[in-house]
Amino acid sequence: MYDMPAVRITPVPIVGQRKRMPYRLPPGRMGQLVTVSPNLQVQVNTGIEQYLFPVGLMAAGGASFLAGTALPEKAKPVTTLLGLALLGAGVGVLIYRGMKPAAAAGTPAAPPPAGAVPASGGAASAPPPPAYTAPAPDAFAAMQISVLSPTPDQQVQSVGGFLGLGTKSIPMQVQLYNPSSADVTLTLNFTWDEMPSLVGYDRGTYHGSKAFQVTVKAGQIQNQEFDLPIQTDVTWSLMNVDAQIYSQRTPADNPQLLSNLTFSVT
Repeated sequence: MYDMPAVRITPVPIVGQRKRMPYRLPPGRMGQLVTVSPNLQVQVNTGIEQYLFPVGLMAAGGASFLAGTALPEKAKPVTTLLGLALLGAGVGVLIYRGMKPAAAAGTPAAPPPAGAVPASGGAASAPPPPAYTAPAPDAFAAMQISVLSPTPDQQVQSVGGFLGLGTKSIPMQVQLYNPSSADVTLTLNFTWDEMPSLVGYDRGTYHGSKAFQVTVKAGQIQNQEFDLPIQTDVTWSLMNVDAQIYSQRTPADNPQLLSNLTFSVT
């Protein structure tokens, strides 16, 4: 038997292996908390609404031509003229609505040259508006204002526009009676909600507001019509309207509710 010599084992590092050190933020720096929301809603506006009506007109024109082939010979001129009119109206509406965005955008005005002085006065300047004199509180309070048309739950016809061209409006007729001995100038504020539908299908809700300044002579009764521009920008066949009318003596005064009524528009 003999003694074994002592053996020393020295660890040898593996070539290519790097020790990963934990990352530490520099002193005074805070980490950023990132919150991820799982609910994502995407709304896409295709703009197809403006093409439904003109395409329907052209489809009706094609149907008129087809109907003419099955009708007696005497009816063919009528169906042909009707088809041409519907096709022409559909094409006209498409061209008009295609030009509306470009007209609305307009061309931006060129900036004035450096050092230019803005023009003022001269023949081209519009005359200043007449000075507004607020009516006396007792004369304003004596005013009697009522809505003649539409009446509650009445169905009225919109005005303006033809075959989808132009802007349509809601006609409202108001009677104003000034029993005082002084002229009264006041502001009528109209606010309304439009709820259009197409063949019974709800198309959403649109809000509108418009103000008119009215002067009523002393001791006179004045019937005046106010056209409220329709705000709905989709195709519709029937529209329910919820309207409110306020009177206001001066811009600093609170409006006073005169009427609150609902009606429908075709």
